Amino acid sequence: MLILIAGGGSANPLAENIPIMSSEHSNFTNVSYKFDTIFTGIPRAISAVFGPSDYKIGWFVIVAVFISSPIMAFQAVFGALLSILTCIVLEIPQGVIESGLWGYTSVLSCIATGGFFYYLTPQTYFISLINAIVTCFTHATLSIWLKQDSGQLPLGAFPFVLTTFVFLSFNSKSVWIKRVELKEVTYPEDNLMRWMLEKENGNEQELEATV
Repeated sequence: MLILIAGGGSANPLAENIPIMSSEHSNFTNVSYKFDTIFTGIPRAISAVFGPSDYKIGWFVIVAVFISSPIMAFQAVFGALLSILTCIVLEIPQGVIESGLWGYTSVLSCIATGGFFYYLTPQTYFISLINAIVTCFTHATLSIWLKQDSGQLPLGAFPFVLTTFVFLSFNSKSVWIKRVELKEVTYPEDNLMRWMLEKENGNEQELEATV
């Protein structure tokens, strides 16, 4: 449903009601993109999480986040990149992508499910990437619905909250897909270290029980 609604591009009858997607603001039949779209779109999407959507500030934010948590920094970059690629598939105008306003929700989603609320494993890493893509589709869909029916109601972080809540609601018996207890959430590296120690202690106890 999200893909059908969001992926309609200019063919979607509701797209004309959204200023940034209407045909009078951009030509969807001949959309072209430059490398600058990625180079400026990634840092702007990340800086938009904190307020200002500026690519220079964004690079400083990336470095600052990396110093604090390399995992969060990489997840933020991957989330922003995936949002840009998704926007290109949806034929979102280049100027809108470069503004970062369609990427910050994917940044938050990728971080949240990629080591923050899930212990980071190959499986949860893949989940975080899917979550980032779905968040971008959700952002597009809600932009169409809310701006059509609610007089251009701002989205804020609602796409991130909605999709991440759904992804975190999944229950799995796999030891590789495990949520961090809310009271134990700190930062991805610490979460991962505690999970590895817990897993190691569990293996030792199982080994002792079999002896």
